[in-house]
Amino acid sequence: KHLTRTSILSGGFPHYVHLIAESLFWAMFDDEEIVDIATDEHFRTAVKGALERTEVEHKSSYRKATEKTKNTKDYEYALWALADRTETRRQLSSIYDDSYRRIATGDDRMDRNQLNQRLLTLRSPAHASVVIGYGSGWFAFRETIMRGYVRLVAEDRGIQLARDLSQ
Repeated sequence: KHLTRTSILSGGFPHYVHLIAESLFWAMFDDEEIVDIATDEHFRTAVKGALERTEVEHKSSYRKATEKTKNTKDYEYALWALADRTETRRQLSSIYDDSYRRIATGDDRMDRNQLNQRLLTLRSPAHASVVIGYGSGWFAFRETIMRGYVRLVAEDRGIQLARDLSQ
């Protein structure tokens, strides 16, 4: 199960596989008990370790995209929803219906138009231009490797993305 999650989170980038695997090794090695099989706690520790060791450019792009005086949560959920599926280009209707509605909870959940506005804003330099548009209602990450970082952040926050692969 942890191998599958690692594969999904990495988005096909060996860099993330390496970071998670190395962090998982150390989490198991540092365990007070002798372990043969990684636990969910080891895996959570590995995800945190991978995030800590990720390149500064991905961390800073994510922060610039999301950490604003207001709507930080909206921008995070928009990125998480975009990163939720295997397709590199996604249509707004799929992002909203198949992903956002599942991962965003609470009374402050955005409607489809608000999500569209957040995704459009994430294309701007003020938000690190992490998202690009492909015509009316189509979005993707500017750099595909960023999707792996976004998935790691979501996983660290308890949001399991890319469930379409692991179900």
